[in-house]
Amino acid sequence: MLKISGMHLIGMLAGLLIATSAAPAAGTAVTAVTVVAAEPGQRTLEDCRKAYDACYAECRKKHPEQDLSGDAARTTCGSACAAQRTVCRAELEYREKAKPQLDQMIDQLKKMLDDFLKGLPGTTPPPESPQPAPEKKDDGPVKI
Repeated sequence: MLKISGMHLIGMLAGLLIATSAAPAAGTAVTAVTVVAAEPGQRTLEDCRKAYDACYAECRKKHPEQDLSGDAARTTCGSACAAQRTVCRAELEYREKAKPQLDQMIDQLKKMLDDFLKGLPGTTPPPESPQPAPEKKDDGPVKI
């Protein structure tokens, strides 16, 4: 069985997003700078912001031209920076909000399935069938 964690899924989707984004204009270079301040499980929103700022500063440094081609190159480069920031934020949201709820739902589902399986025939003794009522002897007519 293939197991994929939420973090890997987010990374794969982000890679797909970057790979399928619009192609840059002819003659422009695509530059993406990845700045990671902490391990993925330890990042904060501040780390995401700093990584984006550093990435976009690198874009401005590599493409300082103040004409249409410079603007296009910075925009293309900045798009990759924005995609990285989006991935960073998505990882945080998953870790802080979605994962705890998903873990709780998984635990509830496991409990429900365990309870269901306990009730299947062959896993527990069947409930006793009700005993038939004892036969009443007919002593004839009742004397008063």
